[in-house]
Amino acid sequence: MANEKVGFNDPIHGYLEFDPLLLKIIHTPYFQRMKDIKQLGASYWIFPGASHNRFEHSLGTAHLAGMMIERLRDVSDHKEYDHKEYVTPKDILCVKIAALCHDLGHGPFSHVFEKTMKNKLIEYHESEIEKLSNQPITNKEKCDYHEECVKKLKVWEHEDASCAMFDYMIEKTEGLKKAFEERNLKEKERKLIKNIIMGIKPGEKATQVPFTEDGKEKWFLFEIVANKVNEIDCDKFDYFARDCHNLGMKSNFDHLRYINNISIMPKPETNELHLCVRDKLVFNIYELFHTRWSLHHRAYQHKTTKAIEEMITDAFVLLEDKYKFSEAIFDMEKYAMLTDSIFYEILRCEDTDEKTMEAQNILKRIQQRNLYKFYDEFQPGKKVKDEDLKKAPKEIAKLCNSTEVDAKELLVSAVNIGFGQEEKNPVESVIFYDKDLKTPFSIRRDEVSKMLPQEFTEQFVRVYDKNFKKDRKQIVVDSFKKWQKKYLSDNQWTSVAGVTALAMMGAAAIVKLIR
Repeated sequence: MANEKVGFNDPIHGYLEFDPLLLKIIHTPYFQRMKDIKQLGASYWIFPGASHNRFEHSLGTAHLAGMMIERLRDVSDHKEYDHKEYVTPKDILCVKIAALCHDLGHGPFSHVFEKTMKNKLIEYHESEIEKLSNQPITNKEKCDYHEECVKKLKVWEHEDASCAMFDYMIEKTEGLKKAFEERNLKEKERKLIKNIIMGIKPGEKATQVPFTEDGKEKWFLFEIVANKVNEIDCDKFDYFARDCHNLGMKSNFDHLRYINNISIMPKPETNELHLCVRDKLVFNIYELFHTRWSLHHRAYQHKTTKAIEEMITDAFVLLEDKYKFSEAIFDMEKYAMLTDSIFYEILRCEDTDEKTMEAQNILKRIQQRNLYKFYDEFQPGKKVKDEDLKKAPKEIAKLCNSTEVDAKELLVSAVNIGFGQEEKNPVESVIFYDKDLKTPFSIRRDEVSKMLPQEFTEQFVRVYDKNFKKDRKQIVVDSFKKWQKKYLSDNQWTSVAGVTALAMMGAAAIVKLIR
C-alpha cells in the first residue's frame, strides 16, 4: 500500500497521479501551508472566482513537469539523439519534486509579499537607519540590525525561501529524509532539485550540471520548471490555464501541443543539451506570451487590485516591530506559520497601541471597500525609476499648490508589463528544430510575421489618493499631468497638450470647432 500511487481530481488537468515520495511531501504541514496562500493574492477582492491557492497550482505544475520530462525520455525521433540515454529515472524524479516544491517559499498573498511587501520593508529599515543616524548618540546595535535586514532583503526572492523551506521540510518531517535516501536522493540530488527550483542558465551561476554518459551537459533539466532562458515552462503552463479558468477568461495557448512537440538537442558548437521546440509551434509560443501580457493587463496589474495590495502591505509594515516579518522570511520555523491568515490575525488582535489600530483600520477599509482611490495613469516615453517614484508624491503635492493635498496621502506606483525579459523578445531565445531534426536554429520575429510586436515591455505609472473621504481628484490629476511631462516623449506631450487644451475649451466650444 505504501508504494501505491494516489491521485487527485483536478478541474484543470483531470486526474493527477503522483509517485509515493511526492505524496509524502504533499502530506507535510510545509506543503499543506500553501492551501492558505491565494495564488492571485489580492485579486480575490476583485474577481470572485480567483479563490484558488498555491497548493493546487503546485500539484498542476508537478503533473505537467512529469508529462514533459517523460515525453523527453520517450521521444526518439532520430537515432543520433537517443533521449532514453539522456533522461534517467533519477532525473525524472528530481524534476517532479522540484516542480511540486517550487512555490513552498511564497509568503502571504503570494507575489504581494515577495514584491510590494519586500520593497516597503526595505524602505522601513532604511528610514529607521536614517532616524538612528540623526540621533545625538547612535545605537550601533540597532543600526547594524536594520542594515543587515536591508542587505538580506535586497537579494531575497521567493525561490530562495522555497529552497530553504525544502531543506527544512526534509529535516523536520519524520521519515522524509529516509524516504529520500531510499530512492537514492542524497545531498547531490537535493542540490539539483534546488537548482531546478531556482532556475539557472549557462553562464549565470557556477553550478554542478548533470552530465550524460558521453559528456554532454543536461541544461534541459533547468528549462522545464523555471526556464530562465526563454521563460517557457510548466509553471506558466499551469497558472495560465488555472488562472484563466478561475478568472473567467480565455487562453488560446495549448500547452499539450507544446509538450508533444519538443525534443532534446545539443546547442551548436557546445556540449550543452537544451530543450528544443518544433518550428511549426512558433505562433503558439507567441500566443503564450500574448496570454501573459493579457493576464497582466486584465487581472494581475488591475488598478483596484494594486490599490488593495498597497493597503495590505501598508498595514503589515506598520506592524513590523510586532510580527518581525523581516526576520520570519529567513527563519523557516516562523515563516511556515506565515500565510494569508495574518490578515485576520491582525483584525482579531486586541492590542490598543496606535500602530495596531491604524493597521486594523486599513484592513477594515478593504472589507468595507473604502480603498485608495485611483485617479490617473500614463505610459512614460522612458522608464520611470524607483527613486523617481519615491520622490513623486512630494513633487506632485508641491505642484498642487494647495494645503488640501498632503504628499503622505498620495501614492505613485508603476507596473511593468511585458513578455518576461524586459526589452528582449524571449521567442528569439527559443531553440527550434525542423522535421528532419538537423542543426537546431532560432527564428527571428521578422521571419514569422510583420504584425508581431516590436517592443516587449511597457510601463504604466499610476497615482492614487489614500484619503477616501476627500474629493480632490481634479487638482491631483492636473498636477500629475504636469509632473509626467518630463517622462513623456515629444509626440506624447504634444498629444496630451492637445487633449488638455480641448478639455479647457469646454463642450460648447468643441462642438463649434467640429462644425
